[in-house]
Amino acid sequence: MHDKSAADAATSPDAEFTRRTLDIMLSQTRASAVALTLGGLLYGLVIVPRTGWLPWLGWYLALVISLQLRQRYFTSLVARDGYTALTLRRVSLWAGATGVFTAACVPLFVHWLTLPEVAVLTILTLGQMLVAVIGVEPRMYAMYMVSSLSMVYVGWLAHGSNVQKFVIGMAILLGGTMMQRAVFTYWKTLRDNADMGARNALLVEQLRGALDKEQDIQNARSRFLAAASHDLRQPVQALVFLTDIFRRTADTTRREVIAPQIVRTGESIDTMFRHLVDFAQIDAGTLRVDLQPVQLGWLIQSVASGFAEKCAAKGLRFRLDLQADGAVMADPVLLERVVRNFLDNAAKYSLGGEIVLRVQASGDELEISVEDQGVGIEEEDLATIWKAFQRGRSAALVEAEGLGLGLAICRHMADMMGARLG
Repeated sequence: MHDKSAADAATSPDAEFTRRTLDIMLSQTRASAVALTLGGLLYGLVIVPRTGWLPWLGWYLALVISLQLRQRYFTSLVARDGYTALTLRRVSLWAGATGVFTAACVPLFVHWLTLPEVAVLTILTLGQMLVAVIGVEPRMYAMYMVSSLSMVYVGWLAHGSNVQKFVIGMAILLGGTMMQRAVFTYWKTLRDNADMGARNALLVEQLRGALDKEQDIQNARSRFLAAASHDLRQPVQALVFLTDIFRRTADTTRREVIAPQIVRTGESIDTMFRHLVDFAQIDAGTLRVDLQPVQLGWLIQSVASGFAEKCAAKGLRFRLDLQADGAVMADPVLLERVVRNFLDNAAKYSLGGEIVLRVQASGDELEISVEDQGVGIEEEDLATIWKAFQRGRSAALVEAEGLGLGLAICRHMADMMGARLG
């Protein structure tokens, strides 16, 4: 359950959005580090003639060092914490802080600058804001934009006329609002794309599961047809052969020997066909259960009637051991078929000895068991005998006919009734 929940969380729309956003930011911060480094040189063309090399160089070195430390921090942060919402917030915060660092040169050097130079720095700052990597985080971008534009406006407050201050102030206000709306639209588009990607991934997974299930069904049907055609051929051919001999011979003694063989072969074919029909119903999901109170003793006696004669015909003994009785919630038809299948298997795989059909109490439950002295089941076959078309190796020892469906059908019927087989 834990693994499934973790997998679901990793493929949720929020996780997909966070992953995509971080991928964009990490890619762009590397490019922006180069762009800001070069941009700082452009700032120097304006600042150095007024302040000299030393003040600008101190600011520029601080900018370059902060950008390098920022990129190393981002790399270690993602490696340590992964693609999480907290990682995204930290990356956005530090990207915004280093972005503001470039605009900070205006208030730092405002006393040396003239109004035209402030205008040039304003244009450079606006250019950086238009391509700011934290545009994928609207709230962080809003803080970055307000901080940067406020620092740029300091230069206009220091050197501009009242009209210029008003015009630039309104331009900053309106332009900033438009930029924020554009950023929000971009963020919403990215979010919608992430949601769509997560839904598509879920649909692909569901489709893959449906295709795998359909392939399993097709494989089961292929095994069904192969097993049916192979295992039915032998008893049908035997029935045709015995019937032909019975028809041709006039020897009464020989006919008396052949007649029971014809009956047993016919019963074997009938059992196979019933199993095929049951399996087809299970495969199609049309097998239904009708749970009702069933007097177990009466049902067991009904199943046992006539089975002693069948055992005697094979030289086997049969005994009914009814130690307990009571009503159980079951489907009488399905329960009878399950018990008959176990009795038929006991007779089929026994070369001699006794078969015992027993009902006994086990706590608050009633337990039905079939004991025989047959060839048994190899330990290696215990894990597979409950699967369709699987027969134990002991079947070859007694040359038992069958499709390998009986136990699989019994388990399915028992599950439908809420019973346990073991």
